Amino acid sequence: LFDTYRTVYEYMTYCVRVEGEYSDLFTSDMGVLIGDPASPIMWLLYFADVAIPATDDDIILNGVPVSHLEQADDIIIFATSPAALQQKLDAFFAWCCKNLLRINGRKSWWMPLGCRPLVIPTFTINAEPVPMEKEKAYVGMILSSTLSTAHRAHGAEKAERARRISSLIFGILDRKCLEVPPRPARKLYMGLVDPHLTHGSDVLPDSTFVATTEMERVQKLFLRKMLRVGPKVSVAPLFTESGVSPIRYRRVDLAVRFLGYTLQQPPGDLVRAAVEDSRALARTGKTSWFRDLGKALQLLPIPVDLGWPDDAASIDNVRDRVRASLVEHLGVEIDGSGKLPLLKGRLHQNCFQQAVPRPAPVTVFRGYLKIRAREHRTALTQFLFSDHYLAVERLRYEDVERADRKCRFCGMEVEDEIHALFECVGHPDLAPLRSVLETEVREL
Repeated sequence: LFDTYRTVYEYMTYCVRVEGEYSDLFTSDMGVLIGDPASPIMWLLYFADVAIPATDDDIILNGVPVSHLEQADDIIIFATSPAALQQKLDAFFAWCCKNLLRINGRKSWWMPLGCRPLVIPTFTINAEPVPMEKEKAYVGMILSSTLSTAHRAHGAEKAERARRISSLIFGILDRKCLEVPPRPARKLYMGLVDPHLTHGSDVLPDSTFVATTEMERVQKLFLRKMLRVGPKVSVAPLFTESGVSPIRYRRVDLAVRFLGYTLQQPPGDLVRAAVEDSRALARTGKTSWFRDLGKALQLLPIPVDLGWPDDAASIDNVRDRVRASLVEHLGVEIDGSGKLPLLKGRLHQNCFQQAVPRPAPVTVFRGYLKIRAREHRTALTQFLFSDHYLAVERLRYEDVERADRKCRFCGMEVEDEIHALFECVGHPDLAPLRSVLETEVREL
């Protein structure tokens, strides 16, 4: 096998393409180039005989000992005692010397997880001390010596990255095309912002309310910019009109899906062993990943009970109940709001073609957001969201009683959306315009 790869690389040449232009062909005399398809395979073969001994102080997950893990050349070594960890470090250093590898001392660190030891031990690699870290990133996840702050640190970092990307999207593209329409903006959200807001949801379930506070703020800010509505609009229609799920629901659904994935793995698989061990801890009332997932489901606006799922069918049932909780929560918010009369009791957009008109879905990307004329689309969206200049909304912030927010034309009724659209006759232009609207609606 090695001779085959050696022959392949002996005759392999490369080129660089920049803006449609190609460089001259060249060969690699520095080993396997990064990004080459064979690179990870060659590394796995090279690293297959790594010698890190198992000890009595290894981590045990559901009966499966875990001594170390590798993500390519990012290696993490576990032990429950200083002596065992130093023994593993010495063995790993000896293996690296034998196999012509060098450990990067600048990137090496150790961290106590859980309680901080009373006496801080010293660890060395080749007689060089390894620094202790209180907080460090490993394969994209922020690890913290104080486990209670790990979620907060990771969530804050990802929320900040999502906020910066959101600012770039609207700051750059709005200048290029005047305004990013909602449909491409939603695609950009799902492709660029959502991955940051959902990162780590399978590893760190949102077991506290503050866990998603910053993420919720970033998500709502993006949706308000996407829909071109102000900061005082109700929160629920941001999701019912865009079809985007609130980030707490989105993250908990991904965590439940991950649980379903782990339950499909064979016994002895590390991720399956970790979840089974976590479930056993949860049954005894101890803190664990499984228990945190149950808390995350209970913290939803309409709580969902996780139970003790043990197969894919049970997971599908939990996900269905999460979806039902989302629909019920948003429906209750819309129906209970006095600011959204035009979003209540809506029919399906194809109701005129249906024998029995069906109600509209509670949350979906609405058809009116596809209107091409920017001014028309924005005006309609703001009107539906109660982000308009009618007296019922503007006088709300001047402590004027609702009954006293009279129409500027007729002066008889409250100037709200229904009155302005269908009832007011205080201006001579309103009746002809309303007649045209009724005619066009009948023609549909």
